[in-house]
Amino acid sequence: MLELFTLPTELLLTIFAYLPVQALRALRLTSHVWNTFFTENESSIYRHAALQHNFINSKDTLLRDAIGAHPCLDFLQNAPDWYQYCKRYYQLQRNWTGFGKVSTRYYAVKPGFVHRLKVDELHRLLITTHQFGGITVFDLDTGRILWSLDATYIRRNAHCEYENGFLIFDRPFQHQEVWRLESIYSEFPPPAYGPPDARQFAAYRYARQGHPHPSPDRRGHFRPWSFITAPDGAHAYRFVYPDLLICGNQVAWIWDVRTGQRTFELHGVQGEPGQGDINYVELSPRHVFICSTSALRVFSRQTKQCVLVLHSYQMEYANVHMPIPLAPSNQRQGTADEDEVVLLPAEATLSSEIYSASYAEFSALHVSRDGKDVAAQLSDTRILLIRDFERIVRGEIPFRIAALECGGVIPTSTDEQFSTYLSFENGRLGFATTSGIYLATLEPRRHLVDEELLVPPLARPPPPAILETPGLSFPHVLFSSLPFYYARKQLHKVSCLQITETRLFFVWDAKYRRHCIERFRALGLIPAPRPPLEGVGDDEDYDDYDEYQAYQEYMGEHEDDEEGEEEYDDEGEEIEGEEGMELDEQEADDGAAAAQAGPAIAMDEDGQRPDPRRSELSGDLAQIDVANARYAVRGHRNPIVFCIDFSPRD
Repeated sequence: MLELFTLPTELLLTIFAYLPVQALRALRLTSHVWNTFFTENESSIYRHAALQHNFINSKDTLLRDAIGAHPCLDFLQNAPDWYQYCKRYYQLQRNWTGFGKVSTRYYAVKPGFVHRLKVDELHRLLITTHQFGGITVFDLDTGRILWSLDATYIRRNAHCEYENGFLIFDRPFQHQEVWRLESIYSEFPPPAYGPPDARQFAAYRYARQGHPHPSPDRRGHFRPWSFITAPDGAHAYRFVYPDLLICGNQVAWIWDVRTGQRTFELHGVQGEPGQGDINYVELSPRHVFICSTSALRVFSRQTKQCVLVLHSYQMEYANVHMPIPLAPSNQRQGTADEDEVVLLPAEATLSSEIYSASYAEFSALHVSRDGKDVAAQLSDTRILLIRDFERIVRGEIPFRIAALECGGVIPTSTDEQFSTYLSFENGRLGFATTSGIYLATLEPRRHLVDEELLVPPLARPPPPAILETPGLSFPHVLFSSLPFYYARKQLHKVSCLQITETRLFFVWDAKYRRHCIERFRALGLIPAPRPPLEGVGDDEDYDDYDEYQAYQEYMGEHEDDEEGEEEYDDEGEEIEGEEGMELDEQEADDGAAAAQAGPAIAMDEDGQRPDPRRSELSGDLAQIDVANARYAVRGHRNPIVFCIDFSPRD
């Protein structure tokens, strides 16, 4: 060590420029001599470390420029030096893979009943649509409501898109409304095509009167921008600034939202007519992606030709598979808290033993911001990862060799698993299935997060030959999960999930909040924690009927008892199909009425709340009676926004 220390400072700094922060920290802790050396040369050492970890793009980058390049990363804004900059940025990467602390926060408890959500971290906004209609804009820092359009104007379960200050939502009968954030409204001249209609302006005036705001720029308020009508109806739409893609059954169009002008028209998006439904659409600067019942089709925006087709219902799509081991997550189910992230050590294999349903369609697809990398989700929980998919289009490599096929291992139970949502941003995936909520860091080695890199090269075991497959996409992907969110009944209802560089947002039932969950467990509305069972398979899931039975036991044998979140027949089976849909709509009406009227409180002759099971409860629970328990199922079944924040904490 002393001989190394006797080298010239310039030579030592050159050597250290090739070391990751993990190795620098280990060296710094070896002695006071090395710690002093690091202190005296801290700026040079950690600026090169930031370059080594791809936190900056050039060794000449100034600290203030590095911080200014990430205005949405609050934890970097007050970084005093390069050491703190590297430390905080590196900890963020580790937090996503389960090697750090995260925190949970809730939004939209009122008005609740969230359906879709969008996040603007630059302007600090959270935008939600609701099951019973309406749009609400929240302050991302305080949770305060800034602006809204009520349910008389916005339909039930409306979809919305948002980016760069443009808010887009659907109006019935093949129309899309475009609204612009008022604080930046004047950045563009008014659109020359598709101006707002009178109904939009009337809603704008009403909303403005209902939400006075002391800020001169009316922060979080929106103003009508344009009104777009698709000639053949809108089965699905997607907004990637500045382009709005609207897809009908056989034709797709693209509008430039800045001008309101239609710029692109594509025919035959499903091949032959009668090929099923449109499940999802996506676009990049060069391509349009259509996920339908029959296939995933990719079209060139330049030639309007179909350049790639992947048909549905195939048992495998790639040579290399990566089963996601769910056992580490399942071991924590029922005991994990809401802030826990568990790493799932997945290994690539040539085996096709990934769970697959009989008929798997492409349910969603997202492409990276540069238009190169693709993540496609199948309805049976599988995900296909493709780096630089244009290699396949150009014929440089077959799809089966380039793609990595990921999915949960085959479950030992008979329950089939299904996908519910997918999000892709900043090199990470957030996705929900009926077995859990998961995260994927596609390139952990880009930021040198992989702990294996700390082992000297000669001491590392040779990587599996399968990972050396030429052209294979993302062979070192890391998966992690949130084991607290395992209730299958709730996972079915994850209607939206969004991922940013520092946070994961998703829709989840309000009764799972930290300060509420024990009360609802006592009511039997949430299953009590159970220790891991020996011999339980990776995808073992507690039956929904257990929760139903617990509720019935608590409620007793009352003729007027009402079921909880699902409808069951006499055998305890969930009612499905059109009958179940009708029941859901009726229950939704009842839930909305209950939410407005408040819980029905039954009183005895003395004006007190009767509580036939008060002896079994204590504290606040003693105030809950059967009438309130019924309301808790119907009125309090309230999907809100849960936010998992991965930002480093001091």
